[in-house]
Amino acid sequence: MSITQEDKINQLCNSWVAAAQQPTGGIAIGGATEQYRLHRNGIQFHELSYEGIQAASLGLSQVLLLKGFNTFIDLDHKLFWAWAGEVLLSPQSSLFSHSQEEMTINQLFGVCIRASLAGTTLPPQSREDWERQRKILELTDFHTRQLTQNTHLILAYLSPTLLEGVLKKVCRQYIDYSGKVIMAFDVTNVNGRIRHYVPNDPRRGKCSSLRDLLFLLYNDVSDNDLKTRLDGIRQHLSGLDSSVDPFDLLYSWRSETLHGQTSFPTIGGTLLNIVIMILFNQIRANYNQLRTETWKNVQKDFGTPRLAGHRSPWSYYPPY
Repeated sequence: MSITQEDKINQLCNSWVAAAQQPTGGIAIGGATEQYRLHRNGIQFHELSYEGIQAASLGLSQVLLLKGFNTFIDLDHKLFWAWAGEVLLSPQSSLFSHSQEEMTINQLFGVCIRASLAGTTLPPQSREDWERQRKILELTDFHTRQLTQNTHLILAYLSPTLLEGVLKKVCRQYIDYSGKVIMAFDVTNVNGRIRHYVPNDPRRGKCSSLRDLLFLLYNDVSDNDLKTRLDGIRQHLSGLDSSVDPFDLLYSWRSETLHGQTSFPTIGGTLLNIVIMILFNQIRANYNQLRTETWKNVQKDFGTPRLAGHRSPWSYYPPY
């Protein structure tokens, strides 16, 4: 019996994690782990079905973040983020409207994808490739080179704001972009007490908590498909730190960036994957059609413009 794309991705990512985590508690990256990378096993993100691309969302989150909150970003992540940007930010997706708030989220999402991909190059296959990449680097101005080396910091600070905007977008029947409550909802706080959000209430009529927005999405807005995928993220984060609810952990990262308590790649990459998981769910019904249209546009971009050294400003995939 043939294996599905989803099962293959799950197996490869689980095998990578098992090979990386040593009995002593340490992490070892080498031949034993790299044989399980998705791109080394024929996984092409532009060929994946909706189920396959969402399996990659979760699997690459598990590979990205290991016990001890060690973070490992690979070409698999770059290829995945690039494809996500290509699909979700394309005009064909109709994911974002032309309102000021939605255009802002669209732009912020684009910047986060660019930050995740900046500096990505193919490994040189020859001395000529190496020389060409060296010359390109030399021609890049000093400040841009320095900025490229710190894009993980940019993503870490922008990704919580992006996640908040996306949550408000998806939960728009309950809350607007200013945080004003439109429809009543309840959230249980860390002490087990119920917090009631009520429209037009001076004290309970606004929500500015990323944590509570995550619970609103999970409890009241998510369909079964998204809830199952969020359960996968929650289970993974609980395995890393069982002392706190996974949404409380994500919420804590926003303040921890200011105090250096959590690594920046941990924050940026994980939150970006959650954003992508949520947004792919929003285009679930049309994903396969969008995948085909998007791939056609990528192929067109690989024609004369790319050969002439030009690339569309809306192009993300591939990341190099």
